[in-house]
Amino acid sequence: MVDLHEIFENSLLSEVVLELRFPIRLKIPDKIGDFQEKIINKFPKLEEGFITKFALFSDETPPPPMHTQKVWEFKNLKTKTSCKILRNRFSIISNSYKSWKEHKSKKGFRDIIEFTLNNFLETYPIKNFDRLGLRYINKVEIEEKTTSWLKKLFIPLFNIEKYPIESLKEHVVRLIIKKQEQIHIILQSTFITENDKDYYILDFDAYLTNLEDKQIIQKADQLHEEILKEFHSLITDECRKKMRGE
Repeated sequence: MVDLHEIFENSLLSEVVLELRFPIRLKIPDKIGDFQEKIINKFPKLEEGFITKFALFSDETPPPPMHTQKVWEFKNLKTKTSCKILRNRFSIISNSYKSWKEHKSKKGFRDIIEFTLNNFLETYPIKNFDRLGLRYINKVEIEEKTTSWLKKLFIPLFNIEKYPIESLKEHVVRLIIKKQEQIHIILQSTFITENDKDYYILDFDAYLTNLEDKQIIQKADQLHEEILKEFHSLITDECRKKMRGE
């Protein structure tokens, strides 16, 4: 029987993100220094920048104005973890995810969320949120770009017998799945090339909408559980062995 909560030494995860969206708060910039002081021991480095959003337009219409937002990114370079704040978003990003809860005396991603979120809500008493999302991006180097290699480790999201990898010039699959209690999962798989190496990406983005501040951690736990179920349904025992280092 598959243990959904098994912690693997060689996880496939390249990035994990928790994101909260809320109505624009104009006071975010005024209290950013207060928030920084509360988390500075965990996130000592601060970078300020801007995010620009582009809108699609046709040749017949003039381009719309670009929308730019200030972003504050608090980083811990040692743990490869960061916290981003915008006037309408709060996110925690980990590029060295090991576990959801504490494991072998090391804090889990959930612990980081609780610490940072508690300080955020203490600084900005926001009660209602538009969206909570939890995203797990798995990335594995493709040792052989063959159908047999992929099937050895993963359950493909498409009919691989009809469309073998060897015949594909491009591969992008995107599904939106409705789960229990208003939870949805955006499930994506694709191939990418980085530094002359090919990778298989298996991306899970679980979310729900309209929640209160006191529900966030409980709902994040539910999103985590739903992603675990989907992930284990799309990998093989051989993949689990690989992640165990066997």
